[in-house]
Amino acid sequence: MEELSAAAPPRSAAGRFAQAALAALLTLVSLAYSVGLTRAAGLVLFPEQFLAGIYGVCLALLFISFPARRGTARAEIPWHDWLFAAAGFAVGLYVAVTFPRLTAQAGTVTFELLFLAAVLALLTLEGTRRTSGYSLIVITFVLVVWVLIGHLVPGQLQTHRVEAKTLAIYLSFDNNGLLGLVLEIACTIVVAFVLMGQLLARSGGSGFFNDFALGLMGRYRGGAAKISVVASSLFGSISGIAAASALAVGVVTIPLMKKSGIPARLAAAIEACAANGAQLMPPVMGAVAFVMADFLQVPYREVALAALLPSLLYYAALFIQCDLETARYGIGRVDRSEIPGMGPVLRTGWIFLAPFAAIVGAMFWMNWEPEPAAALASAIIIVLGLAIGYRGARMKLADIWSAIIETGIGVCEIVVISAIGGYVLGLFQIGGLSFALTAYLVNLGAENLLLLLVICA
Repeated sequence: MEELSAAAPPRSAAGRFAQAALAALLTLVSLAYSVGLTRAAGLVLFPEQFLAGIYGVCLALLFISFPARRGTARAEIPWHDWLFAAAGFAVGLYVAVTFPRLTAQAGTVTFELLFLAAVLALLTLEGTRRTSGYSLIVITFVLVVWVLIGHLVPGQLQTHRVEAKTLAIYLSFDNNGLLGLVLEIACTIVVAFVLMGQLLARSGGSGFFNDFALGLMGRYRGGAAKISVVASSLFGSISGIAAASALAVGVVTIPLMKKSGIPARLAAAIEACAANGAQLMPPVMGAVAFVMADFLQVPYREVALAALLPSLLYYAALFIQCDLETARYGIGRVDRSEIPGMGPVLRTGWIFLAPFAAIVGAMFWMNWEPEPAAALASAIIIVLGLAIGYRGARMKLADIWSAIIETGIGVCEIVVISAIGGYVLGLFQIGGLSFALTAYLVNLGAENLLLLLVICA
């Protein structure tokens, strides 16, 4: 997924080894914790212990994989990145091991807690800058200032007085801050589903979805663009990650669209919009859907069912727009020689319906949690990929290892964004800002639900 992220693969042997080891550790430990293998082995942990340890691994992997400047190739990893990686790993491991003692100090301000909080905050902010730029950092700083001076603000937006030291410790060690719900979802559910998507792509799943869409839509006007929409919706429904969908499907559909006469910029825009719908398309959807289910205290299946109609409308609108755009450019059908027969595609591609059915059955009928459902689907993909494969191309053990490595690298960005998201949630909670802002918005909307919806959007 390097093409779609700020990651720059290390060229040195030490860098490649460290990246592979940390990525595998991140993926396998997260999966083991998610499906309960750690508890089965007798290792009982506080959730915060697991999150601190795995976040330390993520920080180390991030500073090895992501250069200080986006898009910069690195022959060697700079010494300061090794230092940042070691600091992140050490602090995460230290907090994980000593968390029972640290949490017993709740309500007190010590140098140890302040030092750990400062290191975690600085590394998180730098990691966020490397992966997603300055926007989230600016938002976080604005909220920090608001919380610290909010008790001086008159009117409805006034908050409780919060000391800077108390704020730092709360954000780093409370389960409403860094080590909270958002980070937990990223380190468990997201890792499980990203691994499943990586395995699906390497077992031939992206090829099957592309062939299926090509056989279904290739005979119609603007078929290449419509193939992109259909293939992305199918792959996105089982991956839930926009970048993974764009990478797996776009590598085929974008050249096909350009070959059919669609301008390069329009082809890229169509694939980007189609891949972005992966976060909306049930049954997997994006990480936000799992956060929403937890906040609303409803089963995930209810969120997924509620999202079904909007996601179908999204893809229907995109499909219609593609038809109109291709008609404007006079784009015809795909060449018949490039359209595969649906019979051979379905005869060899049925194996990719099995993991889809497993996820739907496990989560919607058997009421499984998302993590074991994703693990079951991954196991099915591995077994069928090794035994049968798609169109005779069987999966290899090296493909499984590659999927594990790419999963760890791919989720780094999501994990660090989730970490700073935990900071943001903590900032809303500690001084009563969430209640003050809610009351202000309700009054501003004057009990008009439509106006309130527009304001919140």
